[in-house]
Amino acid sequence: FIAISMGNGAVAQKNAKQNSPDAIYGKAQEFAAMGNYAKSLEEFLKAARIYEVNKDHKNLAKTYNSIGLTYYELKNEVLSKSFYNKALAELSIVPDKRLLSYVYNNLGMLAGNQGVNDSAAYYYSESLQLKRKIRDSIGISRTLTNLGVIELKRQRFESALNYYVQSLRIKEKLHDTLGMATIYSNIADAYGWMGKLDSTEFYLTKGMQFARIKKDVSTI
Repeated sequence: FIAISMGNGAVAQKNAKQNSPDAIYGKAQEFAAMGNYAKSLEEFLKAARIYEVNKDHKNLAKTYNSIGLTYYELKNEVLSKSFYNKALAELSIVPDKRLLSYVYNNLGMLAGNQGVNDSAAYYYSESLQLKRKIRDSIGISRTLTNLGVIELKRQRFESALNYYVQSLRIKEKLHDTLGMATIYSNIADAYGWMGKLDSTEFYLTKGMQFARIKKDVSTI
């Protein structure tokens, strides 16, 4: 009887762990990584309902952000923005600079995709400030690149170049070869819009050189 009771207790403990919101959230992430966004959404919503009951504002904000990103992948921009805003509301209760920087970045991505470039620039700028405060070098570089893309869309070519060069300097320090190849391509694109074809060719060539280096290293 004692052995059976202990066995039942272990099973119950295992089931409780598997049904915890953190485990469900992890399962949702796995589905998202496989590109199964419909299933990941189902699991994220399950986790969110438990976090809501538990009044776990930080994890709820994280989950709302993930739901927003999932809806973005499913091309539902209205619900995507709705859940990003829900994440912001939770973060007003329990502030978290890193998570807030992610939400602002995602709002910037959504606005940029919709062609609302002024809003995209605002959200990316807010994200950049937070990433600088927490010294997230990779995040800073990516957000600078995103701002460069938006400035290019606004035909503010010098501003776009400024953001790209700032991003490039960070990628050089991080020895991010593939990232450098991408930025050189972006810089070439900006010079192309400005009609500076010599500079365009120069940076395209540099970009291809770094892309080739990355390919060679990855095949060793």
